[in-house]
Amino acid sequence: MPGGNTEQGAKTAAAEYYAHKSAYPYQVYMNWSATPDAGNILYNDKKFVTLLYEYHEDYFTDISKVSDAGLLAKEGIYDFLERSSRTAVVVDCENADPYKLYATLNNLDQAALLGKIVKIILYNDVHATTAWKVLEKFTQIPIEHNMIERIKENKSLVDIRLTTGTCREFFQNNTDSFILASSDSDYWGLISAMPEAHFLVLVEEEKCSPTIKKAMEDAGITYCYTDDFCTGNSNDIKVQAVLSEVKRSLDEAVQFNINDILDESYRLTRANMSTGEKKQFYERYIKPMRLNIDKDGNVCVQLGPV
Repeated sequence: MPGGNTEQGAKTAAAEYYAHKSAYPYQVYMNWSATPDAGNILYNDKKFVTLLYEYHEDYFTDISKVSDAGLLAKEGIYDFLERSSRTAVVVDCENADPYKLYATLNNLDQAALLGKIVKIILYNDVHATTAWKVLEKFTQIPIEHNMIERIKENKSLVDIRLTTGTCREFFQNNTDSFILASSDSDYWGLISAMPEAHFLVLVEEEKCSPTIKKAMEDAGITYCYTDDFCTGNSNDIKVQAVLSEVKRSLDEAVQFNINDILDESYRLTRANMSTGEKKQFYERYIKPMRLNIDKDGNVCVQLGPV
């Protein structure tokens, strides 16, 4: 309470509170500038955090952290799955976001997904985010990961491989329905050329053109925005993705055998040490060694003792 330790501060706060008591959540005092026309500020997380940012003269933009897709969007997906016999999720990793796709899958009924989706097929490129590699740790749906090599450095082959792979799934594996995760309009050629197959398209709103959205609407193709699904619970996959990439980079940059280094050091220094002395040296100086990181992020190995 501002000035709550003084009599005048308490009186001022009390006057503010009683003047707008109905605007306070559950009529309980909190340090908040009452806004009578705002209604229930705790109606949902989206409303509360938006008002909170405005109160501090800021603007909250990442609505996906606090808002999930509406019932209508989810029902559309459930209805699509219900009408399918065998469904595969095909992903254009160059034109899809792994965290938004994870959020979409994670915010749907898992029984409905596992009952109809036989696998997730990733068509990946070396220049796409490495986060796709950890997706299989966060879903029970089997994942088939295809890393597509480039013949020419400036030309990706993901779109053609995804197209041929989808056709193969339809004609050889009797997969009748596909959830296509991509905002690339080029795939309209695939969708329109296979009227016998059923498609549901997951797109990112800002990356999907109005033209392709109108084409899907006119053709009765269901699509929904992955942006609409709450990403508030996707922190674990982000952490795992970063850790995996850091570990990969460290494995490539830092590889040495400490015993080889010690043997070479004994030879170069001509320090005649007994077996017992070498063991004591190892326990005191080598075993407790650790990484030291300075304020600029530079890393060095610091030997013991701690």
